[in-house]
Amino acid sequence: MIKMEGMAPLNLVKGEIDATLSAAENAVQKFIEDASDTPSLQSAMELLNQLLGVLRIINMDGPAFMVQDILLLSNHLLEKRFASEKYASVLSVLGQSMIVLSHYLNFIHLRQKQIPVLLVPTLNEIRRVLGSQLITEFEFAIFENPIANTNDWLSKMPYDQVAIEEIPERCRRLRSMYQVGLLGIIRDENTRTNLKVIYRAMERIARICGDVPITKLWWLTCASIQAFISGEVEFTVARKVVFRKIDVQLKRLISEGVSFLNQRPTDELLQECLYILALSQNVPGLIEDIKAAYNLLNYPLSDVQLRQEYIEMNGLNGSVIATAAASLFEELMQLRETLELGTNGILTDQTRFGDAEAVLTRVISTLWMLGLTDAAVELKKQLQMLQSWTQSQAAANEAELLSMADALMQAVNAIDNLKKRYVYDNIPHVSSPSNTVSISQIDEARLLVVVESRVAISVIIKAITSFIESQFSPEHIQNVPESLHSVAGALKALELNRVANVLMSCKQFINKCISNSSDQSLQSKYFDSMVDALCSVDYYLEGMEEGKSIGEGVLQVAEESISDFGVSINT
Repeated sequence: MIKMEGMAPLNLVKGEIDATLSAAENAVQKFIEDASDTPSLQSAMELLNQLLGVLRIINMDGPAFMVQDILLLSNHLLEKRFASEKYASVLSVLGQSMIVLSHYLNFIHLRQKQIPVLLVPTLNEIRRVLGSQLITEFEFAIFENPIANTNDWLSKMPYDQVAIEEIPERCRRLRSMYQVGLLGIIRDENTRTNLKVIYRAMERIARICGDVPITKLWWLTCASIQAFISGEVEFTVARKVVFRKIDVQLKRLISEGVSFLNQRPTDELLQECLYILALSQNVPGLIEDIKAAYNLLNYPLSDVQLRQEYIEMNGLNGSVIATAAASLFEELMQLRETLELGTNGILTDQTRFGDAEAVLTRVISTLWMLGLTDAAVELKKQLQMLQSWTQSQAAANEAELLSMADALMQAVNAIDNLKKRYVYDNIPHVSSPSNTVSISQIDEARLLVVVESRVAISVIIKAITSFIESQFSPEHIQNVPESLHSVAGALKALELNRVANVLMSCKQFINKCISNSSDQSLQSKYFDSMVDALCSVDYYLEGMEEGKSIGEGVLQVAEESISDFGVSINT
């Protein structure tokens, strides 16, 4: 059985998920417009329950968690548990959460990786309305439990000489100081100043407590506060929750006294602080020392990147970009046609480039708005040249026309590249040799290679099947090695090296069989396995052709199928 890993399960059911979610969004919208339309809300809840089941099956834990909270919020609305003055804000949260869920599923489909931490702000908005406990990012962070010898950095920390029985009482005042600062942070009042207040309180507590197990948590908290003060990490609602949890630990220190000093901090709290540090850049001093101790210096995600991902997730969606791109492409084609007619003398001298100027001006404006600055700058140069043609009534020379054609192609390619950021395409991209070569034509060629490779593999499978059914008459497979070599070469050009290596291994084995006839029963076993391998390759390419990648688990099946051939598989 093929093991579906990563984003492969989502790729296969994305269309069905989109249809279900779209129907649920429409039903929710009807309820928001008319709060008495409870059947619409019930219909949305039924659809969301179906979606929840699918998300659980394909291991999409983040969105599944969000759907659960949306269902709980919907149920509260159905049972009219909210005060009338809060109703409008609750409906707003419901509508926004549906939008974010849709954006997230589209975003991770494009990125081909799960980033569930992006859902935390919206989850906390839902939980705030419900009056539920807020969650931290760590609950959804992709973060390995770091294990390290912390003695090195802990041994460098300064400690005060305080009698152990005095520690709880001396920390009482410092906890009050911490609470004052934390309250200001929660209220978003002078956040930077209040961060310095809680840092001062925590540093004093860490120094007073001295070399005891719980002090590790105090110093990690200090480092986390430093990360916020430095501006490396943004202080969000979810991260405020961590510092509330720290206050609970301080309360225990005051109430339980000396016995609490020997308590080991919970792994959850330690890891939440470490996650905050992992998101920061490598700030010299305590932060860098701790990150080095826990092997977090090269953590693949920074808070700056996380914020950018969140902005992109909630930015323009694919349909908007597709509409703008289609309009731009149409205008560019119109512009090219007008220029061709004008340069061929078909249009009159007075009108031949007037329309082209207007179209080009609109195109440049749209390119600027979409952030395609390079293409816009290049077309601006061409606009000036076009205006000179009109003013002088002079014919364009060949070099100018080629320059205009290249600039138009660069604009078309820029639009195609923009669309690719919003449309999932799992066929591997091969670099374009030039900006003046059409990306869309290269894409069509890439897809054609995949389609033709599948046709060739189908013919090869039939040939091998006929070979087995004919009791191993070699004429059936005489042309198979050459066909395998051709398909492998084409797929290697697409940088599908793993697939190509499977096909070349099959070719190598068939050549051995043709040149040296062996035991037929053994051949039957091997050739059946070869057909399995080729079918697996075909399934992999079919996923590419249909835009529903099933992942590389199927290639592992192919490699296992030919592992006993006695030929090597290059990697």
